[in-house]
Amino acid sequence: FQDHGERIASLKEALYDVYEFDPLILINMFHLQSSETLKNLSPELLAEIKELSRSSLGSMADIFKEGINKGAFIDQHPIALADILWSLFSGIILWEESKRIINKEKDYLKPTLEVAFEIFRQGISAQKEN
Repeated sequence: FQDHGERIASLKEALYDVYEFDPLILINMFHLQSSETLKNLSPELLAEIKELSRSSLGSMADIFKEGINKGAFIDQHPIALADILWSLFSGIILWEESKRIINKEKDYLKPTLEVAFEIFRQGISAQKEN
């Protein structure tokens, strides 16, 4: 079951790399997702955002589906697990970014993501740790 924990760790690194590559684009996308603005976008742009999020969430769901099938993860809907992880990731990025704007010393994004992903990994693990 260790390899599934490693896949979650790889997923965390991949998501963090996307953030580091262009933080502003990701932050803007998260703001868009959580606002009324989506209703006012052009159909083309909305379709593009939908496709991007569908493929990202689909890739994550595949990892969860495989882990569930092998008995490594709890038996919950893979897309729900992907949605939860995506929400966790976007929420932490938006929260940490807002703290950093107020005080540049408060740059705790990476350690906070580490803790969040570890809690998530333990939470979906079928083998509970003592």
